[in-house]
Parts: sequence; structure tokens; C-alpha cells
Amino acid sequence: MDVLSNDKRWLVILVTLNKVLAPVLTDIAKQGMENLYTYLDNLLNGLSTSCSLKTLTYADFCRLTATPSPASFLKSLNFGNINNNSDVHGKKKKAYNYNVSSPVDLARLYLPNCLAVFSAFDKSMDMSATLRLLGRKNYPIQIFFSSDPSYNIQSLADDVRENVRNRASHFDESHWTQIFFGQCFDKLKKLVQGLPLDVAKTKELLDQLSKWKTKILINNIRQHHTEHSKDDALIISISLIVEEDVKDLMAQFQNDKLKAIEEKLEDKPTKEEIEKMIRKLSEFGFAVLSAKLMK
Repeated sequence: MDVLSNDKRWLVILVTLNKVLAPVLTDIAKQGMENLYTYLDNLLNGLSTSCSLKTLTYADFCRLTATPSPASFLKSLNFGNINNNSDVHGKKKKAYNYNVSSPVDLARLYLPNCLAVFSAFDKSMDMSATLRLLGRKNYPIQIFFSSDPSYNIQSLADDVRENVRNRASHFDESHWTQIFFGQCFDKLKKLVQGLPLDVAKTKELLDQLSKWKTKILINNIRQHHTEHSKDDALIISISLIVEEDVKDLMAQFQNDKLKAIEEKLEDKPTKEEIEKMIRKLSEFGFAVLSAKLMK
């Protein structure tokens, strides 16, 4: 097994997720949550005993969820995820602050606690959180849909989260064969094709995916048919990756490490896994810097 090549494939997938897809998916999640926030706020305001998301209280929550009603959706939301409720009050839900101040707060209500730690629809939002929002199937209204009815954006997002993003965050060299690498790009391509984007943007993203996938295939061929050393091959193969890409990934993993626990979760790596990935990224960061100096 060529572990070096496996490492490179893993890195390319990480950077592709982080650099190519994350900004687009985060923006789609933002638009969906803003639309849902407006819909739910109007729904609550239109009730016989009206209230609003921003002024929601425990009394409102109990009243609205006591019997089946259009507001029954409140039962499924994780109110411990906002306003420091879980940190301050634990499981004492009566003491929670139920005010939902923004679409960001609303998004956090639909996620597991370990993913509800972002402060905006930006780099602070874990990609697994974004994919979970896109993959959720039981919102009160449909907020994420494909411009092509033959694609199911929920299923596609779940597939990428479970079989690409989570596999990358629970890093194991043996997984990243050429076959698995190709399968990951196939899943990313299908997700892009299913997103609510215009034709030009879809083409731009597909072209970027093709560039990243083709680059490592070409470099693998070079590695096996030239006299380059393994270090030289590594430098060649990451020629598309700039120092900032590695720094961004390092910062994300360092941030995850502060919150990590020993238990292995589906969407979050353990401390041990994070430490291993940080070591790998440090090696790649050195290679990127070396490549710069050689120019």
C-alpha cells in the first residue's frame, strides 16, 4: 500500500471540501434558514395567542406543544443549544432562555449539541453541521431543494456527510485508496449537480472538482514513472495547495481539539484522531513551504 499517496488523497479531499464546497454549501444553508426563520416567525405571529421567535418563553413553549398544532415543530428543537442553556442549566429545561434571536440560532436548534457551536454562517460552522442541515427531511416547510427534480438534495448531502466528510475527519490511511478517492469525487459531483445553483455556478464548481481530482491522478502517474524521490513527489502532488489552505485546516482541527472528547462520535473526531491529523497537516505544511522556497 502506498501510504504516501493515500495521505495525499486525504489531503486533497479535505482541501476540496474546505475550499471548493464549504463556502457554497454554507451560503445555501444560510438562505434556507433565513427563509425558515421568516416562515416560522409569521406562523407564531398569526396564532390566536401570538408570540414570536425572538420573544419565545418556556410558557409559550409548553402552551404551543401541549396539543397537536402548527407550532408542534417546537418539540423537536434542541433549545439547549442556544443562549448557553445547556452549559448554564444542564437538563433543567424550565430554566432555559427560549428566545430564538436569529437564523443562526434557528439552525443550531436543528443540530446535535456537538455541532451547534458556530456563531455565524461562516468558517466557524463545521461542514458536518452544514451537511446535516441540508440533509434534514422534516422541516415544517421545504427549504432546500434541487433545481433539477431528478436529484434529492437531502439524500445527496447525507451521503457526502457520512461517506466523504466524516471519513476524512476519522482519518485512516488504509481507506484512501485510488478507488475510494474516485468514489468521493463522484459523490461530491452528484451533490453539486443537485444544488439550487444557476448553470454557470454549477459548471464552475464541477470544473474545480475535475481540476483537483485530475491533478492528483496526473501526479500519481509522475510519481511512478520518474526518478523523483518520495519527498519530491509529495511536493509535486500538492502544487495546487497553498500555505493558507493548510493553515485553515490546522486552525479548524486545533479548534476541534479544544472541544473534543475521548468518545468517538459520528460527526466529530476524537482527540487522538485530531492529534494524528494535525501531525499530518504539519508535514504537508512543511512541504508546501519547501516548494515555495524551491521556486
